[in-house]
Amino acid sequence: MMQRIRDKAQGFGAWIIVGIVAFVLCFWGVSGYINNGPSSVLAKVNGREITSGEVNDIYDRWLRSAATQKGFDMSQIDAISIKRQITIALAQQAATIKGLKKDGMTVSDAMVVQTIRSKSELQQDDKFSVDLYKKLLAQSGMSEAEFETLIRDQLLVHQLQVAVLASSFATPKEAERIIGLKNQTRDFGYSIITADKFIKNVKVTDEQIEEFYTTHKQQFVVPDKVQVEYIELSLESLFKQIPVTDQALQEYYKANQQSFVEPRKYRVSHIMILAPEISDAAQSGSAQKQMEDIYAQLQKGGNFASLAKKYSEDKLSANKGGDLGWTTQNDEYPAAVFALQKNGEFTKPIQTEYGWHIFQLADSSGGGVKSFAAVKPTLVERYKRDAAEKIFSAKGDELANIAFENPTSLGAASEKLNMPIQTSSYFTRQGGSGIAESPNVIKAAFSEDVFANNHNSDLVRVSDDTYVILRVKDKQLSHEMSLADARKDIITYIQRTAARDEAKHIGEELLTAIKETNNPNKAASAQSLEWITKRNVERDSKDVSSELLQRIFVMPKPVDGQAFAASGFTLPNGDYVVVAITKVKNGMLQNTAESSLLEMVSKQIANHEAQIDFASVQEALIAQAKIKYY
Repeated sequence: MMQRIRDKAQGFGAWIIVGIVAFVLCFWGVSGYINNGPSSVLAKVNGREITSGEVNDIYDRWLRSAATQKGFDMSQIDAISIKRQITIALAQQAATIKGLKKDGMTVSDAMVVQTIRSKSELQQDDKFSVDLYKKLLAQSGMSEAEFETLIRDQLLVHQLQVAVLASSFATPKEAERIIGLKNQTRDFGYSIITADKFIKNVKVTDEQIEEFYTTHKQQFVVPDKVQVEYIELSLESLFKQIPVTDQALQEYYKANQQSFVEPRKYRVSHIMILAPEISDAAQSGSAQKQMEDIYAQLQKGGNFASLAKKYSEDKLSANKGGDLGWTTQNDEYPAAVFALQKNGEFTKPIQTEYGWHIFQLADSSGGGVKSFAAVKPTLVERYKRDAAEKIFSAKGDELANIAFENPTSLGAASEKLNMPIQTSSYFTRQGGSGIAESPNVIKAAFSEDVFANNHNSDLVRVSDDTYVILRVKDKQLSHEMSLADARKDIITYIQRTAARDEAKHIGEELLTAIKETNNPNKAASAQSLEWITKRNVERDSKDVSSELLQRIFVMPKPVDGQAFAASGFTLPNGDYVVVAITKVKNGMLQNTAESSLLEMVSKQIANHEAQIDFASVQEALIAQAKIKYY
């Protein structure tokens, strides 16, 4: 259920996510968020500086959270790109807040105080704790004024969000139409005329080849090519060189035990009364009243599973006594769920944008520090990587300095640092294989200083963990390809074009025959073509290629009185497809559980429209701001 809720609950923009992350940062020990010592300025918004310290704090917090997710692959992370997005998000957030204040929107002191006092992180024995508040502020390195400013800004934006959301709505008919289209099925038949089988019949003459070459000479210009020699500095190579001893690992384990805490797992159940914020049930308070009655039964000893089966409107989990399965604290349940300590405990009624819930902690496990033996393989990996990263930065600076001091050769750097000189394959400005797949390498290789002046490059980033210094070893300047060299490509092109045209010609003949005979199968058989029929095919069916499905689901349905709607089209590979659609059936809502889906889809449509409206307001506010990126 909560996964379904999360799927629907999309935010208004990346910068709001950054605001949420910032709130987490200020409470969980990242003391540099406000003042991280010397930091470079990455952007300015109306005089407000966005520093590398702020961006790095948010990135580090995100990375630690992402690393706990199943399937996380650090090699796929582009840190520079992500930090750039964070910088832009923070700048847009600052511009939006500044614009709202300029337009006269305000947040009262009372609202700020009330918001802070209601934060679950600041509750002790169900009451706001001043001591806990001051303790967490001290841990984060923030003053009360700084934190109140952060909360005030969040509430300011929230006011606009609520105003936009309140003005957006969708009718049940709109939701029904969306559900119907999404779950639509189609019956159809089709025949594929394969272009490749005609290639062998295409005869290409010397006159055709010469004429094509003469009229398309611009296509036969060989671009500049370059071969570079380079020295590669990679974290992986340094990683392999790091020695490991048991004593070193034991010391590392003791110093980093907090990194080896087994995440606590929670088995959660819930009872839900569906009441989106814009529904009558939410506005009248009837949903809250019903949930309070259920809560009272639980307090008197009522069985949670029995009450879930009887009352919960999340039918998928209700049939299992409200069971939502296992989760961790990274999941997006309300904070009160993870504050439950004992199995069987349950929360007070909690309102979300989709209704009212009572959550129960059915079971839990984990939460302790893993033993040295259990984490040793991971320990070795982390120890070596941390050691390699310390060497990586220093060695990169040294490599860049030596290459700069000896600009016409890589020999000095190779000899002094004991790093081999490697050679790439030839590549163009469109790239090549190996390091030439990197846009940064291509840009450096064809820069004036390297390509024209034959100097060493600066340190070039290939990936987060790999850098190179390169220089040109050989280059081939742009020139016109001879007819002899172009001949094979010309023949292939002419053959494929003729084969594609022949496939299209036969396909169009079949399409005409189908419309004349009103019998697709008979028309296909007359041309010795296979006619394939499919029934009740959904949009995400695996029985038909996605390329073909996309075309079929945008074709018009048969009009009244027609047995089918037929059309033909050429696929990217040259094959021609003839399709006849015989039936189109939209999805229908069948039961109460699906009627609940109708209300959720209505809310999703309204949210989507609100996102568009909010984005327009935000863009206008950003356009008014003075933003400069460094």
